[in-house]
Order: sequence, then structure tokens, then C-alpha cells
Amino acid sequence: MNKKADIWISAVLYTGLGVILLSIILAVGIPVINKIRDKNTAIETENLMLSLDSQIRAVYTEGPGSRRPFKFEVNKGNLEVDEDQETIIWTFETTALLSEPGIPVKKGNLILLTEETGNKDIYTSSFKLNYKDVLNLKLQSAQATFTGSNSLLISNSGTEGTPPLPTISITSI
Repeated sequence: MNKKADIWISAVLYTGLGVILLSIILAVGIPVINKIRDKNTAIETENLMLSLDSQIRAVYTEGPGSRRPFKFEVNKGNLEVDEDQETIIWTFETTALLSEPGIPVKKGNLILLTEETGNKDIYTSSFKLNYKDVLNLKLQSAQATFTGSNSLLISNSGTEGTPPLPTISITSI
């Protein structure tokens, strides 16, 4: 063989080896990146839910007439206000195992629950604020589920019900 043929064969082998290595790196790296992204989303969600709880409790403490705006972004999953259960829940699917499946983890007033979906390495995680027997949660909006960018107005409308509990109204603005 001549030198030109050796150079071309070497170039083809190096290119093939480079493509194989890049494919291996991507095959291993993308799931790791997705798990890191999901963990970051979970941390942001936890902080946002704790901030929302803080705002609701501040309005509750300040008494009737108190109002506070609250802006947030739902990048993954959705946030649902359930008047009947007096809860606010943020749920999303993740590849990151955020807690032991089926075992609730309490962080202040926030409860994290991870559940298996039946699909391998895919879980449903929910962050829940429960106000049952603490206050009446009223949604003054046509939508109960929020995605994307949102602005809410949290207000204290006084006491009602049996037994009388402070009523916190949440209005989409």
C-alpha cells in the first residue's frame, strides 16, 4: 500500500471511532442530564410551593382584607387548587427518584410524594399543601389547573363555615 491510502484509511478509522465515542457519550449523558434537570425542577417547585404557603399564611395571619399578589411559572407538570380537599398540589412526571415511592416526606407544611407509574424509571412526584381544618380555600377563577406563567391574588375574605375558619380566596389575575 502507498502512503496516501494509509492516510485515508487512518482518517476513516479515526472518524468512525469519533462517531462511536460521541454516540456512547450521548447515550449515557442524556439520561443523566434529564435526571439533573428533573432534580432542579423539583428544587424550584419545592421553593415555589413553600413561598406560596408563606404568602397564604401571611394573608391568613393579617386578617380579613389582606391581599397579596403571587407570580409563578409552571415549566413542568401542573399546579392544581382543589377547593373540596382544601389542597394545592403540583404534580409532574420525572425520571429522578425524589423520595422513596409511596412514602410521604414532610418538609415544613409541604408534603412530597413519589409514586411509580408502571413505566421503568418514570415516576410521578407531587408537592402538596394541605389546609384542611386550618382554613377554607376558595378558588375565584374559572381554571383550577395552572400551567405556564401565572399571577394569582391571594386574599383573606373573613371567616365562614362550621366551624368558622378563615377563608383564603385565590384569584387568577
